[in-house]
Amino acid sequence: MKVLPACTRVAALSLVWLAAMPDATAQATDPPLEGKWEGEWNPQTRPYFVQVDLDARRVWIDAFGVKPITPKGWTSEAGTIRFYFDVGRRVDVTLHVEGDELKGTISSKDRSAPITMKRLPVLQKPRDRIEAWQQDLDVLLERFLPRDRSFSSQGRAEFQAGIANLRAQIANLPDDIIAVRVAQAVALSNNAHTRLSLGRPRVRIRPARFSDGVFIVKADARNTDLLGCRLESVAGREVDEAGTAIGTTISGPARWKRYGATYGLTQPALLAALGIGKDATSAEYGFKCGKRRVVRQLTASASSKPSDSWWDLMPTWPDVDGADRSVLPADDAKLPDYLRRPRRAYISKYFAANRALYFRYNRSGEDEGHPFADFAARLLAEIDARHPAAVIVDLRFNGGGNFFVAYDLMEKLRTRPRLFVITSVVTYSAGITHAAQLRENRDAVFVGAEPGDDLIFWAEGGDLELPNSHLSAHYSNGVHCYTKATTCPEATPFKALDSGSLAPQIALEPSFADYASGRDTALTAVFTALSAGAQR
Repeated sequence: MKVLPACTRVAALSLVWLAAMPDATAQATDPPLEGKWEGEWNPQTRPYFVQVDLDARRVWIDAFGVKPITPKGWTSEAGTIRFYFDVGRRVDVTLHVEGDELKGTISSKDRSAPITMKRLPVLQKPRDRIEAWQQDLDVLLERFLPRDRSFSSQGRAEFQAGIANLRAQIANLPDDIIAVRVAQAVALSNNAHTRLSLGRPRVRIRPARFSDGVFIVKADARNTDLLGCRLESVAGREVDEAGTAIGTTISGPARWKRYGATYGLTQPALLAALGIGKDATSAEYGFKCGKRRVVRQLTASASSKPSDSWWDLMPTWPDVDGADRSVLPADDAKLPDYLRRPRRAYISKYFAANRALYFRYNRSGEDEGHPFADFAARLLAEIDARHPAAVIVDLRFNGGGNFFVAYDLMEKLRTRPRLFVITSVVTYSAGITHAAQLRENRDAVFVGAEPGDDLIFWAEGGDLELPNSHLSAHYSNGVHCYTKATTCPEATPFKALDSGSLAPQIALEPSFADYASGRDTALTAVFTALSAGAQR
């Protein structure tokens, strides 16, 4: 499972971090302006981390991912370095040497905030795998953990003890098991956004969980006979038992672990590292295909490119491993609306028979060539023109992104008198933000299942790549508080709403037969509720 991206990006905050260039006039007692430096800027809602490589003249900002920023127009005089950066408006940065630190300010219009950077130690090339893992584990303790705010005091102590214990066992453990132990330590945060990515090759079947079990919805050409079969065992273990073991590497609520574990069932290397099976390249799978029972040894592909589990439900979504034969026809014209055009983040449709306007929002972001602002304007104009009996917002596959993109539209939709909202366990991060917005309309009717994370969760943050294993650990440092029933852990959260609860009034989970027949049980439930309301 790929865990989809962080809940928002800080472009809307107009923050910027700038690199410093070597100061030829610095005093001899000052540290040389070279190497890599790391700093923290801490506004009210969350800290932002930056790493500056003065030799390569590159800057990395956690909120912007791995893309470097190149500074413009610098001067260096008498130990003071000045830069500016243009992000739609000018931002000025001043840095000066103070002891073994670089200190300064970032200013834009009427905003000014301090920044402090310290030089990162240069890691020596490890002599062997033991030293390589020691360096990686030290980075987790010294840089990852201090950045993350999602760990409780107990969780933080358990993380430190777990990493220390693992450090002492490196010589006796293979790499895959060490990686899994690290993921299990990170999962002690109990926060879905805080995670270690364990990208491992998958076998060429795609299972999905339904109300009646785990079924194969996609497969490659050699395994099409498994389409529609129920997956019952993995490497001799029952599916739920294997899923529980995989869940120990996933952070967050039990429902999020259960959802993510389905993806891991197809990763032999992960299974072997957890003691489920012994082969990192293949695993034995047991199926029930009607009245037949099938046992098959499946080999993993060479690719470890991650994907989202819900993509497997989309017949027209291309599979990187060639598992593109589907239970349903790969033809948008023959699919229900919730499965059509999966590459489009937002689509809408008017159901004349029900006088309902349907808006599906699968990803919180922009579609290339189709600006969201234009889409939102057309949607609102259609609402004004048609006066629909109901507006339906489908967030069931919205795994997050940038909630700023659709925030204003959701605020306008929130006030609609007959509002229905479809959610599922896949609804996550920015998807939860939008669900919480709409739930502030207490008359809104929620249909489906509770979203994947809780009403108070930590997001934002960034990715930290471990230097030798190149595993990517995501830390979270901006809290979202979407209920007033529980005290928010920060006085000034990154985002606050008062949704009360996101539990659906009409709870349902589709069966495999529902999916295989092309029935949209959520939309059917909405239309049934509309009809019942009209008859009263």
